[in-house]
Amino acid sequence: MRLSEDPWALANRRMLMLDLDNFKSLNDTKGHDIGDALLVEVGRRLAGCVREADTVARLGGDELVVLLECLGNDETIGNDKVMAVAEKIRSELNRPYILGDGRHVHHTSASVGVAIFRGRDRDESEILKHADVAMYEAKDLGRNRTCFYSKARQVIVDTRSAMALDMQTGLDNGEFCLYLQPQVLKTGMLCGAEALLRWLPRDKPPVSPDSFIPVAESTGLILPLGEWVLKQACTIVMDLEKYQLPEDFPCL
Repeated sequence: MRLSEDPWALANRRMLMLDLDNFKSLNDTKGHDIGDALLVEVGRRLAGCVREADTVARLGGDELVVLLECLGNDETIGNDKVMAVAEKIRSELNRPYILGDGRHVHHTSASVGVAIFRGRDRDESEILKHADVAMYEAKDLGRNRTCFYSKARQVIVDTRSAMALDMQTGLDNGEFCLYLQPQVLKTGMLCGAEALLRWLPRDKPPVSPDSFIPVAESTGLILPLGEWVLKQACTIVMDLEKYQLPEDFPCL
């Protein structure tokens, strides 16, 4: 979509990005025909929440975009108006759905992100990115809510993205290591060990698991990372002498 470069027109616009919460589970349990029926009904309800001058579009999957026009050039008033529309949309989408020939009753909600047009230096792709960042903040905060784009949130997203890239590089370069923390009975007998994953980037301070594990989980890197941990633990068990563990060390 191409947007007007007129500054006044830009100031009058707000973009909403919506994502249906838990849509994948509906497709997985009821089939894609039911999922498609839900999308059709969501589109109908969205169209009923906005004016003819506004635009409703589907980006793909269950992500939808609403472009609101003519909200006034006062930012505070415009933001109040867009929040009212967003909450109207969420309320409408929260109503039960009767889907398919089997009259399946479904309940869903939407996470909504809002982006504001400022200046003519931002194109549609950047506005979409801002709305997407705001939408995922709504999801991270518990779903079924509306969030405005903020620079603070963008910093968090950029930091996570950079960390995910560094983690992949760290896996390739052998920057992760496994430490064994002994588990001891009250009698003083060694009964096992807890494997502790640590990340020691080259030429950088160690990164806390509290920081990198959530990023790994959210980006899918937890799978290759977990596979590496399992292989390393098995290697340790297969070569107890090398790792200075007693031969009778309990492996299970």
